[in-house]
This record gives sequence, structure tokens and C-alpha cells, in this order.
Amino acid sequence: MSGVPGPIRVVHMQKFSGISGSEGHLQQLLTTMDRARVAPSLVMLGGADDARERTFRTALETAGIPVHRFPILFDIDPALVGRLVRWFRRECPTIVHTHLLHADLHAGLAARLAGVPVLISTKHNDDRFRQREPVRTIERLLARRTDRVITISDALRSFYLRVSSADPSRVTTILYGYAPPGDPAPDAAEARRAAAVPDGAPLILAVGRLVDQKGHDILLRALPLMARHQPEPWLIIAGTGNRGRELARLAEDLGLSGRVRFPGHVDDIRGLMRAATVLAHPARWEGFGLVLLEAMANDLPIVATAVSAIPEVVASGETGLLVAPDDPVALAGALDRVLADGSLRAGLADRGRRRLADVFSPVRMAAEHVQVYEAALARAGAAR
Repeated sequence: MSGVPGPIRVVHMQKFSGISGSEGHLQQLLTTMDRARVAPSLVMLGGADDARERTFRTALETAGIPVHRFPILFDIDPALVGRLVRWFRRECPTIVHTHLLHADLHAGLAARLAGVPVLISTKHNDDRFRQREPVRTIERLLARRTDRVITISDALRSFYLRVSSADPSRVTTILYGYAPPGDPAPDAAEARRAAAVPDGAPLILAVGRLVDQKGHDILLRALPLMARHQPEPWLIIAGTGNRGRELARLAEDLGLSGRVRFPGHVDDIRGLMRAATVLAHPARWEGFGLVLLEAMANDLPIVATAVSAIPEVVASGETGLLVAPDDPVALAGALDRVLADGSLRAGLADRGRRRLADVFSPVRMAAEHVQVYEAALARAGAAR
């Protein structure tokens, strides 16, 4: 492969099925990289090529990040491996950096067949399916072929080491970084009007895919258990997913449909975050939770569950309140505390904003990735 001095040529690769946390992380990471040391590009496997993906792609290309798309026809697509091998041999990347299982499997194999010097993978979630066969065996086989693995939290690192039996010396935690967009945020009052939430009503906001992992059913069950605030709190659950209809039926069965809104995907969530009183994030497991950083950036106090990586992101009692998962009574109590105490809300929001700046800097995140790249290349050179 190429030995010409200059920036490290790093190809990032991920299967796209929408724009959510890992995609937001990629955009933040690639646009923050030190271009004197790294020349990043992105390969999108599959994808819907809808308006959201086109916006995502345009933002990267405007920042000077080359973006390529490869169709993926099946979960295991041998033809894709062949196409990637030919493309890698033509493009001669120094590092292939994969994200999520489909990219790990296809690009990882293709990179080895093409002779790419270094293969790196980032693990973004402690999905339960990774503990079951055949995925667990696949993870173990991939771990042997991957030079370095990056996990986005220490909790996820422990999970990954347990399911993959990887060499711990090759697994590094790099926390997400987040910088708010520079353009003006949507108007909070307009966001409330668009959602038909009355002025002055307390507003609980949840943001995330409508899937079992996110625990939105527990949030709906918590709402009737809350104290009788005046006026009554409203709830917005923003996102799309396979449990959308089930959650809407549950809200109706609980008699909540009059003050619960499901707006679907919201392109710019900042307006609702600024309109909301508290962010609720009752996840059952969570690789990181980028929405928690978005809440901190928008001065929004947090009530979340103490699972997986969330205690690494939300300092319990300082930047948010944490409760046990699958416990609507505890969730209702924590939400009650935040809604009833303005000084508590202000303190959580202020400390959250400062924690965001101190701990979750995107510049720090990008610099730590470069350190991993350089160390992996040095190790690969020594091995050769």
C-alpha cells in the first residue's frame, strides 16, 4: 500500500438505515479531525437516500469530506465484499475504520483481503443480540482480525470484552464529543405551538428511536403516577421506530392521548429542547446516549436510568437524576422532583452545560482518535 508521507488516509464505513446517534457522532468526528494529520472519507453502505441522508451527506461534503455509497443487498452480501476489495485496492487507504456490525463484517473482511495496513472498529451500543449466537461467535472472529477497537464508554468496553474475548490492550474508550450547531436554534414558542402544547404547561421531552431499548413504555406508565401538578405536564416522544403504534395505543389505554404527542422524527430538536422542562431518557440499555449531550447543550435538566453508559454521561444528582430501569414509580418520583423545583432544574442545567464543555469536547474526541490511529500504525509497522 501507499507509503507516501502525508495525512493518514482513513476510510470510515457504516451501514445506514437512518440518521441517529452513531451518524451524528460520525459527522462530529469527521468534521473535527485535524486535516494535517488525517484525511478522512466516508463510505455509506446502503441507505435510503432520503432527505435526511442527503442533508447529512451534503454537510460532510461541504466540509470537504468525500462520501461514497455502496448498495448492500443482504445482511451477508458476498458481492459487496468483492466490490470493496477492488475499491480499497484502487483507493489505497492506510486505515479502514468500521462502525456497526454490517461494516465490521463486510469491510473488515475486504480490508484484510485488499491488504489495508490497519483495521479499526468502533462499538456504539451494548445491544442484547450481541450476546447471542451466531453474533457472539462473529464478534470473537472479528476481534482477532481487528487491530484496535474503540468503545464509546467504559461500560460498553466491559460489555464488548465480555462478549468478544478480545485482547484488552487493543480496546480503548473514547467518549463522544458534541458541539452545538452554529446556526440559530428554532424558536421554543413556535416548537410548542407546532406540537399543540399549551403555553405554560410543564413539558417532558423524550427523544430516541421508538424501540424497546429506549423504555418509552415505562415513561408512559410513569405519567399517571406523577403528582397532580397544575397545570398538568405534557409529554412529547420524538422519534420513529417499530413500536410507534404500540406506544400510541398504550397512551390511549392509559387515558393520556390528550396530552401526549408523537411527532415522529424532528429535524432540529433544539426548539423542543428549549421549550421543554425536563428530558426523560428511560433507556433499558445505552451505549452512550448522544441526546443527553444535546440536552446539556440546551440547558435542559435530565432524568434518566442508571444503566450502561448513562452514569458516565450524567453525573447523578449533579447534572441529572438517575433511577433504576423498568421502574415507573421511581421515574415518576424523579420527574416530580424536577418539575416541582425550579432551583433544582436551574442547577442541573447549569452544571450539565459546564460538564459538556469540560468532558465532552469534540476536539478532545478527534485528537484521541488520531492518537489511536498513529499508535495502531506504529504497531503495524513494527509487526511488519
